[in-house]
Amino acid sequence: MKQFGFTLATLVIIGLLGYGGYFALTSLKNPKTYMVQDNEKIGDLHKLATSTDSDSIRYTHETVIATTTAVSSSVTTTATALDSSLQSQLQKLLDQKIVLKKGSRGAAVGTVQTFMNTYFKKTLKIDNDFGKTLEADVKKFQTQNKITATGQVATKTIQAMIDWTEKNTN
Repeated sequence: MKQFGFTLATLVIIGLLGYGGYFALTSLKNPKTYMVQDNEKIGDLHKLATSTDSDSIRYTHETVIATTTAVSSSVTTTATALDSSLQSQLQKLLDQKIVLKKGSRGAAVGTVQTFMNTYFKKTLKIDNDFGKTLEADVKKFQTQNKITATGQVATKTIQAMIDWTEKNTN
């Protein structure tokens, strides 16, 4: 009899957990709606997806293009400001004849990390610590720019970074 009671209680608990999981799953909203900041744009995209009216489609298309243009312009302005700031930080390293190598730490290393993220189009964390990943990136940069690949950042490497930044700003 105890066995039957235990089995029944277990089945009831499992049933309640299953019902709770089903309720939670069916009541969740689409996660994409939580990532979009502007509810009006969601409505516009919904109109585009559900409408056969050509005026509505044209309106939605223009809204999406205007939003994309504004975001693109903002990103370009931010990137130009970043390149200008990065270039001045690199120039300071060059003026001070800084030499960085694996094990180095500090803001100068962070500047090199920022440059390497920009150069290689990465989004690695800037931790101001010259580790093996940064050393590998420096060697790759040096090889691509016909500098002896030592993995150390000295005047030739910094000058190549400045030159690249000047060419790629605008």
